[in-house]
Parts: sequence; C-alpha cells; structure tokens
Amino acid sequence: MQEKEKSTKLSFSSYGAKISYGMPSIRMPEMKVKSAQQKPLPKISEIKAELIDPEIESNPEVWFEAGNSNIANKKYKESIECYTRAIALKSDHLFSIYNRAGAFLALGNLESALRDYQLSEKIDPNLFLAKYNAGAVLQKMGLKKEALECFLRVLMIQPSHVESLYNAGCILLEEKKYKQSLEYFDRALRVNNSIAEIHNNRATALQKLGDKFNALKGYQYALSINPKMADANCNYGILLADFNRHEEAANSLKMGISLGASSASAWHVLGMSQSELGKKKEALASLQKAMTLDSDEAGLLSDMLHMKMKLCDWEGLGELRKRVIEQVDSGLVPVNPFSFITSFDDLLRQRKAAEKYVKELFGSQNSSVAKPLKKSGGKIRIGYYSSDFQEHATMHLIVEMLLAHSHDDFEWFAFNLGDKEEGVMRARVQRAMDHFIDVQDWSDEQIAQKSRELNIDIAVDLKGFTGNSRFGIFYRRCAPIQVAYIGYPGTCGASCIDYIIADRIVIPEKYACGYTENVIRMPGCYQANNSKRKTSAMELTREDVGLPRDSFVYCSFNGNYKITPEQFDRWMEILSEVKNSVLWVYVDSDIAQENLIQAALARGVDSRRLVFAKPMKNEEHLARYKLADLFLDTYPCNAHTTASDALWAGVPVLTHAGQSFASRVAASLLSALDMPDLITHSPGEYVARAVEIGGSRARLNDLKDRLGYNRKNADLFDGKLFAENLEMAFRVVYERYLNGLEPTALNMAE
Repeated sequence: MQEKEKSTKLSFSSYGAKISYGMPSIRMPEMKVKSAQQKPLPKISEIKAELIDPEIESNPEVWFEAGNSNIANKKYKESIECYTRAIALKSDHLFSIYNRAGAFLALGNLESALRDYQLSEKIDPNLFLAKYNAGAVLQKMGLKKEALECFLRVLMIQPSHVESLYNAGCILLEEKKYKQSLEYFDRALRVNNSIAEIHNNRATALQKLGDKFNALKGYQYALSINPKMADANCNYGILLADFNRHEEAANSLKMGISLGASSASAWHVLGMSQSELGKKKEALASLQKAMTLDSDEAGLLSDMLHMKMKLCDWEGLGELRKRVIEQVDSGLVPVNPFSFITSFDDLLRQRKAAEKYVKELFGSQNSSVAKPLKKSGGKIRIGYYSSDFQEHATMHLIVEMLLAHSHDDFEWFAFNLGDKEEGVMRARVQRAMDHFIDVQDWSDEQIAQKSRELNIDIAVDLKGFTGNSRFGIFYRRCAPIQVAYIGYPGTCGASCIDYIIADRIVIPEKYACGYTENVIRMPGCYQANNSKRKTSAMELTREDVGLPRDSFVYCSFNGNYKITPEQFDRWMEILSEVKNSVLWVYVDSDIAQENLIQAALARGVDSRRLVFAKPMKNEEHLARYKLADLFLDTYPCNAHTTASDALWAGVPVLTHAGQSFASRVAASLLSALDMPDLITHSPGEYVARAVEIGGSRARLNDLKDRLGYNRKNADLFDGKLFAENLEMAFRVVYERYLNGLEPTALNMAE
C-alpha cells in the first residue's frame, strides 16, 4: 500500500461560463419622423413635459430614441417606459422590444428580458443577437438545455459567432460532455485565438478528459494572454498540484486568490500542496478557509480529516468524522476514498464512497470497448500500470515477483505513469519487463488506446486511488480484463475493474459485499514479498536512537495519519500497565510530535515514555528494527509494507483485525506465518495481549523464535512462488474470457 494520500483527487476547477448580457442597444439608421409639418424632434428633457405636440408624441420613433438616450444614461426604468410607449404605438416595433429587453436585463428582471428577446426573434428570425441574448438569459436562469438550443440557432445563421460558440462549449462543459465542449471551444479559437477565457475553459475540458499535459499548455496560453485572470491562475495551480509541482502550484493558487478568486477548490488544493511541501500549519489554515467558503466542496471534509490525522490534531475530530459519514450517506458530495478507508472500518460505506467518487469523475464519459482477445497462439500480454517504478514501498514488495515472472507464456509490459529517472530500482524493473513504456506525458485516452493497439490482454492497476493514480485509463477499458492489485486496499467502486487480488483473510467471503470487483483469493497472503531486502550493516544501539537500554520497547512506524485518538488511548493504557516500557513511534513533523506529547500528558503518561523515530533510508530503517521488542499495529488502517518490514526484521507484530481490507492486512501476513496468536479482534483483546507480552520476556522470546523459524520456512517471502501463483490466476481469468464466461470470484488455493 502506498503510504501517501492522493492530493486533491476531487477538486473541480471553476471555469465560470462567460455570458454577454450587456449587448449594445440598437439604433435605427437614418431614422425619419413622419409629420405633416416635419417638425424637429423635441429634446429628451421635453418628452415628459405636459404639453407635447400630439403628432410627435404619437410617433414611436420618438419614444424609441428617448429610450435609447435613457439607456445611455443608465436610466433603465425610464427607458422601459419610453420603449413601452413606442411598442404601444407600434406593436411590432422590433428594436424597441429588443432594447427594452436589455433594460429589463440591466434591472435583473430576467423573465421580462427573456420574453422581449423571444418576441424580437419571432418578429425577425434572422436577428441572431436576439437569439443569442435569449440564450444568455436562459443560461443565467439555469435553463441550460434551452440556452444551448438558442446558441445553436445563432450558429445556424452565423457559424462564426464566437460568443455563441464559447457559451455552447461552457454549457456542455458544465454538463460533463467534455468532448463536445472541446469541439465548440476549438471552433471559437479558430475565429479568435486571443481570448483567454476560451483557452482556460478548453484546458478544463482537456483536463476532464484526462489530457492533463495539453490542459497545462492551455492554462499557460490563457495566462500568457491575461496573466491576471484569477480563474486561469487557480485552474493552472490545481493541475500543477496533480503533477506534484507543489511549489509552482502554491504560487499560482496564491496569485489567483490575490486576484479575487474566492474558490473553495483553490484554497483546498493550496492546502494539499502546502502539506506536500512540509508546511503543515499553513496547510491546515488553507483547508479551514476552504471550509468557510464551501464545506460541500468535493473531497474537502475527508481531506481535512486526513490532514488533521497526519498532524495528530484530534480537536473536533468526532464532529468531522460525523460530517464525512453524512456526506457518504447522502450521496450528494464525493469524499476522498483513500481518506475514508484509512479512517473508517466500514465496508459498505467504503464501497458507496468509491462508487460516488468514480461516478463524479468519470460517470459522464463512455468507456471504450477493448479489442477482442487473441483466440489462439501467442503469449498472454500483461500490463502493469504505475507511477511507482522507482524507490517506493510498492516496488520494494513486488520487485522480486516481477523479476521471477515467466517469459515463456507471458509478455510483460510496464506503463510508467511517473517521472523518468534512473536508479537501482528502476533498472531492476526494466530488466524484469519485456517492454518499459514511459507514458507520463500522454492523456488517459492515449494510454488506453496504446494499450489496445498493443493487444494488452490483462491490465493490472497498481495504484487505485493513491497518489499520482490514472484511473481514467482503466475507466476507458485499456484491456479486456482489468485487475486491481496491491496499491489500494479497498474497492474501486467501478465495474471496469473486473478482479481484485486478495486472499481468504483480507477479503473473506462474508465481506465480499463491500467490493464491486470479483475477488481472486491467492494461496497464503495476497501480498508479494521480497526475500532479498537489503539491511544496513551499521551497528546501532538503543542509546544511539534515544531508547532506554533495559526497557520493553513497543514500536509503531506507521504513518501518523493511521494513529487515531482511540488507538493512542490503547497505547497509553498498555504503557500504564507495563511499567518499564516505552513506545517508539514514527513522526514526520514537529507539530505531530508535539501533539502526541500533549496527548500522552492528557492521559496521565510521562511524555518521556514516547521516543520519536525520524525518517531513514530503507536499509537503515530495517536495521534499526532489531532494537524493538514488539510492533503495535494501528486500526482501522493497519501497517502494510511496514508490517512486512517488521516481520522480515524479526519483530513480532500485534494487530487488531477489522472488517475492511485495510484493517486485515497484518492479519493476512501473520496467518501466512502461522502466528494467529498475534491477531486480535477487539480493543480489549489487543490491549490485554500487548500487556501480556510486555510483561513476559519468555513470551516475547518464544514469539521471536517462532517468527524467525517461520519466516525462513513459510511461503510469505518467496517472491518466485508468488509469481507462479499470480500467473496461474492470470491464466484462469484469460481462459474464462476466451470461453465467453463472465468474471467471477476465484479461489486459487483450491
């Protein structure tokens, strides 16, 4: 599992459809007043006089001209009176009706404005400005379908009318018809390439279609035309954050905000980028500002929850949890699925949250149909898709499996969604694959299309909804068979993922209802592992890392966001019961450390019994494990790669198993090592077992001896065997597809 949240997975750009309400009034050319004596027109100031020549007063053009003069002076009520007099004298006085609509519009009377624009269009079907303004008013009234029809009628008369092209594109964009909106924006730019708003919204359409790189160029072009365009600065910053260019993202978002943008999305993404830059305090403040603007901003509450968990800031956490659950239950606001599965052991809500998230992001797009599988001959083509083919926790787990894959019956492809870089891990992955393809600069559709052209039979998503994922590739059906594996410990909530790789412990049959995927249960543990982990040869003592020499050392090296206040309560209870003990805990910020110190004091525990571990290189981190006695797992989100590391290093792991995948990973690992006595099923049992082990050196030594023996003799750390089992699963799903059978749950242990 990737121990990093996906920043702003659901932050929707604000594009704001541009509506040209202020159309200029129309003056009749060479207007002549018919009068027997050809008297001059009176001055405007005389129009309201009591005594006006009846012959002039009965002339509609006089009242029309008076209305125009009043509009020019922004006297809209007076202009309406004048136009109404003209219309009373001549019911089809076109331009009085048209200009009166503009006056009504200026006063905010949309219904009257719409009535007059529609009447103008009825009198003269070729007056495209009446059609256009009617559409603009309908758009402002929220009647998008009717507005679009107006703009399309304009374009039948005037195909190059840029405002109609633009506003049609905006409506289609709001309706999530991204490809269609792009067509209209492109047509508008062929007419006029110098309008920043068109480039901005066109880029938004590209971004929604997964073409993030061309979207980035579009925002840059918009800003080259108008550097002070608030929306473009915000949209550009939001997208830069998706590229992990957080410094630039923060600067662009701050610029947009300083220019007047009051978007919750802008503050939301700014907070997430500040977090990635290590500016945790500023990040929390930005998220709080976003909440004051719109607490229903997509993903905001769940990201705020996750941020507070990362900082071990538990103030108000109960109310925040409640509100996130309410959002999931209502189904009105998408939440960040990763944040949810790490905070709640609630299978059905996890599924509902994922389904809403996918529907919100991709529901309006059509999934492409993959080409048929080869019916005979040739190797099965497997594609792995990830941004983590480098020094990353996932690669440390699966690299041995990748290197052990058979090339007799399979052809292996790696689609690299991450950075281009060199390094030992990248070189090992490239050596394991038949093809290593850099696609980070491609759109989701381009990657999916390339996969289909390469006849990928089985696509394996190693990311799910974790950082730098590209789920749109799979939504577009890049292969006939699509499988989720190892990157995301939960359901993706989408029918496009046919299978999820699991085992009988992480997803027992009774919990399969929490998953939209068909479960493939592997023999032993679902988690591939690496028997060739490198451990530093450095000799560390407890004193070197601040641990007391003779104490019982409990440790927990999980990410801070996995430490709930309830979990911390249990830890403090354990320390209170086991007198000569300390807790060696990982922190990634000074704020989190101080909050944990205060939390210990509030629970009556001397803060000196907390020892804080700092980040280290993986080889050195594995070496320091030997200084610990017992690893205390977290709930509801377990240690995953971290648990494997501890067990590999010879440190027993005590876990609390729940219902969800994320809460059962350590139990799966321990089951594979035949150590069920380290699996508990309630908070009370967890505390009692930790106290029992901490109070008995003999009990601890027995656990370590058994772990040492089982680690060498069990299959858990046999990457080659796991590769063979996974390949067998691939063969089975491939054969099912060839035989026209639908995906179904499979038990590979039978």
